[in-house]
Amino acid sequence: MNIKALMVMVMAGAACGLAFADEGPDAKRIAHGNAALPLHIRETQSGNFLAGQFAQRHQDWDTASQYIGRVLNYDPTNVELQKRAMILAMGSGETSRAIASARKIVQQQAGDGLALLFVTLDDFARQDYKAVISSLSAMPEGSIADFVRPILISWAKAGMGEHDIASIKSEDNPLYAYHAFLIADYLNKPPADIEAVADKLITLSAVDAYELQKIADILLRNGKTEKAKNFYTMILAQQPDNQPAQDKLAAIKAGSAVADAPQMQTAEEGAAEAMFDMGRILFREMSNDSAMVFTRMALHLNPSLTEGRLMLAHILNRSERYDEAIKVYLSIPAGSPYYKDARHSAADLLERDGHYEQAIGTLEKLYKESGDVGSIILIGDLERRAEKYVDAIATYDRAEKIVGGTFNDPYWHVLYARGMAHERQGNYEKAEADLLAALKFQPDHPYLLNYLGYSWADHGKNLDKAKQMIEKAVSLRPDDGYIADSLGWVLYREGDYHAALPHLEKAVELLPYDPTINDHLGDVYWQIGRMTEARFQWNRALNHAEDDETLSAGIREKIAAGMPLAPEKINGTQQAKADKDDAAIKR
Repeated sequence: MNIKALMVMVMAGAACGLAFADEGPDAKRIAHGNAALPLHIRETQSGNFLAGQFAQRHQDWDTASQYIGRVLNYDPTNVELQKRAMILAMGSGETSRAIASARKIVQQQAGDGLALLFVTLDDFARQDYKAVISSLSAMPEGSIADFVRPILISWAKAGMGEHDIASIKSEDNPLYAYHAFLIADYLNKPPADIEAVADKLITLSAVDAYELQKIADILLRNGKTEKAKNFYTMILAQQPDNQPAQDKLAAIKAGSAVADAPQMQTAEEGAAEAMFDMGRILFREMSNDSAMVFTRMALHLNPSLTEGRLMLAHILNRSERYDEAIKVYLSIPAGSPYYKDARHSAADLLERDGHYEQAIGTLEKLYKESGDVGSIILIGDLERRAEKYVDAIATYDRAEKIVGGTFNDPYWHVLYARGMAHERQGNYEKAEADLLAALKFQPDHPYLLNYLGYSWADHGKNLDKAKQMIEKAVSLRPDDGYIADSLGWVLYREGDYHAALPHLEKAVELLPYDPTINDHLGDVYWQIGRMTEARFQWNRALNHAEDDETLSAGIREKIAAGMPLAPEKINGTQQAKADKDDAAIKR
């Protein structure tokens, strides 16, 4: 059966990968694991294909690979199915099986670009660099590997001791120039030659922080300290919180020794770097499936590539494969510069996956190992998100003592977080003190301005100042529904209901299911005499306020009895309309 016929069957097949032979009472009982299927259930080609499609759409590469493998058993010569099985095997980490499939595909379609790329992995692993060049040269123009092929050819030649980087046209592309630099270092070219390639790289604005880090480390190892310092400075311009760059720059300025960056020992490590770079590019473009395949290829060639494992975890995280992502994050070794970030990410996913205590334990352990104050701050964040505000405040206070008794600029966000926790606990003076302190460091932070401004407005204090702050926040984030609601609410609290109306209507348009925003709009409708619309909005708010009994109770009371009109706003027309609406409701 060909793939087109199979697709027709898929459209009519069973969604779970099984088709039912009758409609008896047990017809929908599905076998699990290796248990035998009941006689009235039969496994079908179309069902397996559909199940594989479903699993892949949900980023479950292992299950998808199993189902497509079953389909391939029905039609083992189908090249299209072989290609799909090959890609799924690579994406699920079964690289040996993917490479075996690729060799079969090349025998049937000699010019298949992706299959040839997979074959090249095996050639690199066997250090058969002539075979690498042969496979890459056989790829047709316009294949998926066009971009990376020149880099891989240069690495294969480097594996044979040849310094041939002309073919990758390093002056045209920052990634090519980066690999020209790595190849020069791998081949132990003189430091002056390595520096010359770095000088070209520094003129290419698209070089990212990861590449700059590698370049700076290699320059430092080759004794080019001043040039390395320039690169670390460039990194910090892109990523002010980059701890490795901060540490190395500080060590250079202090005249301290810096650990040497490891040098690539084999050409396949260079090829792995090229595959990883492709994965990074595709990940930034939100092409998760392709990023997964290239990252798996990189790890096949260099299993110790920590950055590749971290990228794999990020892809799994983005694909909501949390259990798998956690395992990969926790596999990052303690000596890696990414160890702390990986542990933080693991804790975040453990919390998201419902393992609150394990998340706390992971962060506490990290603090004991390294004295990482960031771990304590993250514990406070976890407690705050769990609405354990007393615990969160105590944890933030603990972090404050660790950093010396006062939160300064790098920790301004902790003042913001603790201020929110105080506000939720009703400690309004302490909340205000923390939020104002945070504003000294971040006077133009829209959400900080909004939070303090809304808090003031909600308590009817500092309304002029609150309005100024929220208006500034609106100018910085004009399409944020929460900030639009805050401006409408402060105008409402000032009694300027008609001015409040367009802001609250916009907020409801941006966030139509938020109960508080719908409640606010109902209040302003009531005050301007649009009672029927007010009750409509309150009912909408009630429908989405199931988890907030305090809010729900207040809304029910307003639906039943309305709310007092501001004295200066009451007139005969408004009162008559309110009476008419109430009479209609009672009927």
